[in-house]
Amino acid sequence: ALQGPPPSFRSDSEELPSIEATLTKRPDLSEHLMWQLKLTDWSEEERTFGALVIGNLDEDGYLKDVNVIDLAAQAGLDPEDAEELLSMIQEFDPPGVGARDLKECLKIQARPFTKDWPLLERIIDHHMEDLERRNYPAIFKDLNVSQDELRRLAHLLTTLEPKPGRPFGGEN
Repeated sequence: ALQGPPPSFRSDSEELPSIEATLTKRPDLSEHLMWQLKLTDWSEEERTFGALVIGNLDEDGYLKDVNVIDLAAQAGLDPEDAEELLSMIQEFDPPGVGARDLKECLKIQARPFTKDWPLLERIIDHHMEDLERRNYPAIFKDLNVSQDELRRLAHLLTTLEPKPGRPFGGEN
């Protein structure tokens, strides 16, 4: 025979937590980037600069309307180091974060495709509108590539994220 108090059942008067209360919150973009910044072996000024960059990103992960030289001055960092440090932050996860415009964002993400880098860079710099408009003859003429090669390069570009901050924030 079982001993001890009878099993208890939740009465209707006790409320279960709401669905919202049981969801886990994803880290937002700045939390995710600050965590990565803490893992660097940067000096105090470099980390301050990094935190200023992160604090000035928009929700898509772009650094717009902010001069990195001004951020360097605020951080007490040599302005000559600003661009180099920004490019290091742009390599954080998600890649392309901290870019100042779409072209820079896509180029950062395209760099690992080293074999295709010169062609990808040329498409990003000169032919994004041609791709959107399906003006392939202009691209063939400039790049001297086959249809299959252009199709492959265009597919690679579609795998890049134009808004690196998109996956962050909100609920799971």
